[in-house]
This record gives sequence, C-alpha cells and structure tokens, in this order.
Amino acid sequence: MEQTWFFLMILGFATAMVFLTIDMAIVGAQEAQRRITSWQGGGMFIINGFLWIVYSLVFCLLSGATVQYISPFAVGSGIPEVKSILSGLHLRYYLSFRALTAKIIGLVCAIGGGLYVGREGPYVVISAALANALSKFGPFRRIRQDQQLRFQVLSAACAAGVATTFGAPVGGVLFSIEVTSTYYLVQNLWKGFFTSVSAALFVAIIGDRGLSALFNTRFSESQYSGYTAFESRELVAFAWIGVIFGGLGALFIQTVARWNSFKKQYKILSTDRYGQIIAVSVATSIVTLTNFVPMYKGQNGIISDLFTDQPLPEWSQPNIFVNLSFYIVISFILTAMSITLPIPAGLYTPVFLIGAASGRLVGEVIAALVPSWSVVPGAYAVVGAAAFSAGVTRTLSTSVIVFELTGQLSHMLPVLISVLLATAVGNIFGPNVYDRLLQGKGLPYLPGFNAERYFNLNFST
Repeated sequence: MEQTWFFLMILGFATAMVFLTIDMAIVGAQEAQRRITSWQGGGMFIINGFLWIVYSLVFCLLSGATVQYISPFAVGSGIPEVKSILSGLHLRYYLSFRALTAKIIGLVCAIGGGLYVGREGPYVVISAALANALSKFGPFRRIRQDQQLRFQVLSAACAAGVATTFGAPVGGVLFSIEVTSTYYLVQNLWKGFFTSVSAALFVAIIGDRGLSALFNTRFSESQYSGYTAFESRELVAFAWIGVIFGGLGALFIQTVARWNSFKKQYKILSTDRYGQIIAVSVATSIVTLTNFVPMYKGQNGIISDLFTDQPLPEWSQPNIFVNLSFYIVISFILTAMSITLPIPAGLYTPVFLIGAASGRLVGEVIAALVPSWSVVPGAYAVVGAAAFSAGVTRTLSTSVIVFELTGQLSHMLPVLISVLLATAVGNIFGPNVYDRLLQGKGLPYLPGFNAERYFNLNFST
C-alpha cells in the first residue's frame, strides 16, 4: 500500500514537471514569434506579416512531422483512446515512450504555432503515459503486474493531467471520471485526489502561479454602484444561456463530425496531412495577424480579458458587439478544423474560450439594453464558458473547474443552473464530443448500463 502512494506522489511530481516544461516552451515560442515580427518602420507590416505566417507554419508542420515520424498514435486528443484502455482494451502503443515524446513535442509546436487547440486531452495522455513508464521501474513492477491496480493508477494519472492543466485538483478528478470512465470504483477516488492534489501542489510551488486561481476574478468588488452578486431576474437569462449554449454545444459536435466525414469523402483531404495543416495554419495566422480583435494575446490573455469586470477598450474598436461576434464565429470554425488535424490537439480550452466570448456578448447586450440592471458582463462570460463547455463535453465537473479557475463563488448558482441545463439539452441531441470521436475511430468501450433492462424484472412464486 505504501508503495502505491509513493508511486502516486512521484507521478504527481513528474506530471507537474512535464507540464511546467511544456508551458515554458509554449510561452517561449509565442514570445519569440512576437519578437521576430516586431520590426518598425515604413512597409514593415508586410514583412512582419510574412514572418508571422511563416513562423506559425513551420511550427505547425513540425507538429505534424512528430506524429508521422515519431509516433502516429500521438494524434488527436487522446481521451477517447484512454477511455478504451480503461474499459479493458489493450492499445499497446498509445501509452508508449515514443507516443509520449511525440505528444509533448507536437503539442508545443501546435500551440506555439497558434493553432486553436487545447492542452487538456494531450495532458491526460501524457500523464497516463508517464504512469505507464514509471510502472516499468523495478520498485513499481507490482503495479504493472496487477491489472486492477494498473487501471486505478492510470485513472489517477488522468486526474493529475487535468489538474495541472487548469490548476483545479477537485475539478480535475471529477472531469477525468466523467470523460474517461463508463463506470468508476469509489475506492479509486482517494488515489485520484491524492495524485491530482500532488500534481497541482508541485505546479504551485515550483511554478510562478502560486496557490491563487489562474484567472482570479473580483466580481464582488465591482465598480458598479449598488452591485450585488446578481439580481434574481438575471437567473432567467442564465437559464437561457444554459439552454441555448447546450444546443450550440451539440451543433459544435455535429460540425466536427460532419467535417470529419467530409474529409473522408475526398482522398486529397484525408491523405494529404501536410496540405491540411498548411491550409488551417495560414488561415489562423492571417486571422490572428489582423488587429480587428486582440486575438494575438493567446488563450490565457483572451480569457483574462473576457472574465474581467472592467470595460474592454481593445475589443471596442470599432464595436465590441461586432468584435465579439467575429471572434465567436472564427473561433468556432477554426477550432472544429484544428482539432481534426493529424496533430496532438485538445479541445477543451478553445471550447471554453468560445463559451466565454459568447457569454460576454450576452452580458454586453443585456447591459446595453437594460442599463438599470447591475449587470457585470464578465460574470456572463464565466457562466457562458461553463455552459458551452458542458454542452460539448457533457460534464457537470465543468462548474467545479470554473470555480477553481476563477476563485469566484458569488455566481455559483448561475453556473450550476447553466451547466445542468446545457448538459441536459446537449444529451437530447446525442453523445458528448469524446464519445463521438471514439465512435468515429471505431474504438470499443464499455456501454452504459441499462438499468431498466436488468432491474425491471418480475418474479412470481
């Protein structure tokens, strides 16, 4: 037993170190791009624009090359494959050292190149691959030989991967349970919490984030006069956000599925991996290059903007409603295209961003139409991010992740209402995005338990 807990602590430390290394590499790549394209003077805009596009293109092509030449099993999010593994399917190479290496390098290059992809899926696989690699060492061979214990450790590793992504150990455990497990043994819960807390604690101690929330909001200290957390009548707006964003989440899943089907119909789209990457990379670079909206800030910078309770002057030229609408539409399209590229790519963060921008737009509209209300658009961004993410992933743990991300509990009720409604509405239209991707890849997994079939039985004496 002591050996298992020691293993989980080492796993948490290893996951934290890999996360910090990846994060440092991504930040370095993005800062290098800004320095290279900061030439001043007449006519330099064209040169800077060319360098911006070429820089992004090189990184994105490197991401595709790592998948092709190091390990083809590193492609995509990886969460569907982990769900199959935890269902008992033996996928030998998905957690190999080559797949781990390709996942790390490919993810750094993809995000460093500016593609609209996230980190949470690859981090889940990276953490699981680290657990698989550590179990090969002599002192921990018992874990590898015991199949039940091995699955418990892999499940705990998934929780650590999500926890390091968002700095949310509680939400990380719950999210990993919802997206990687059809069934979950309660006795595994302590292992998951221990590993995720260890990983998040090491990130906080070693990194520069500290123990504060990643996007610390201060809605309760808003500058709005007579401000309260929210007015009772606003609950109707929050409820409608849940309903509408749940439907939009289902639309996003359908868009991804249709795009995948469209690519399979045309051989050039399904076989020319580098052509796909070049097309999406150039389109993304052109969009982020324009100063129409501050998309050059990157994912964390945009989320910080949207979650603030202050006005957004950078988003107000020429008009904040136009800018937010443009960002939502472009992000929706580019995310759907980027996560289907043959590269390591998560989807939670870009989906979170789309929801945050959509919620902020709703908040700005309500504030403009009903100035007598004490509306804080940043609060609507938080609720929108949670609702749209729940509509896509169908995870109630999204609400917990939002609480830990923002350190904001004043809007707990609106977030919970919107997440519940978004999940319920989304379920009407079909499975979540991870199960849809899993079905598209033809991977088996444990189906849901039909309680009515097995418990609605009549016995006669």
